[in-house]
Amino acid sequence: MVTLDIVGSSGSNGLDSNFTKSNQMITLKLDTSHDVFSRSEGFIASHVIQKCIKKLENFDKLEDKTYYIRDKNGNVIGSCQTSSGHK
Repeated sequence: MVTLDIVGSSGSNGLDSNFTKSNQMITLKLDTSHDVFSRSEGFIASHVIQKCIKKLENFDKLEDKTYYIRDKNGNVIGSCQTSSGHK
């Protein structure tokens, strides 16, 4: 399992003193035990992360939502959860 957390911040240097307590977060989880990862785990994980980045670029605002990542056969191989921090 690969998990990547990206936490939002508001400090002038990009990190505030309590950035880990922020509501703004993107969590990407990939279950690398699936067959799709069997040949080249790093390459496939990198490809999935790049596709998620491209998808996120189109959002003006993040919603509190979970997106499921599927392989070409429709199997769920991971998820991307976004939290906006805006209530």
